[in-house]
Amino acid sequence: MAAGSIDQIQTVLDSGAVPSLVALASAPGTDPEVKNEACWVVLNATSCGSDLQIEYLVAQVRARARDSEQESTQSMVTPQPTACPFFFSSVFLLLSFHCAVSL
Repeated sequence: MAAGSIDQIQTVLDSGAVPSLVALASAPGTDPEVKNEACWVVLNATSCGSDLQIEYLVAQVRARARDSEQESTQSMVTPQPTACPFFFSSVFLLLSFHCAVSL
């Protein structure tokens, strides 16, 4: 569904599921298979979505990354990789490519 049409992606966004998917993808205790699927939903939506949808998705990823950074700073624990290895970098790569093509 998140790799479908813009309308289908909008349905996913309107459901409010994206923050939960991003949290699942970045939580250290998430089952690796669940983490992988959560990553793919967000990544698929960034590759097929409209400009506004992509902006929303990137904002959600940034917010989670910022929250994770604050949590690790507050706990004074060495940050551990919590998302699937390609998650955050792939979202920003897709955004960079999308913006370059849109110009």
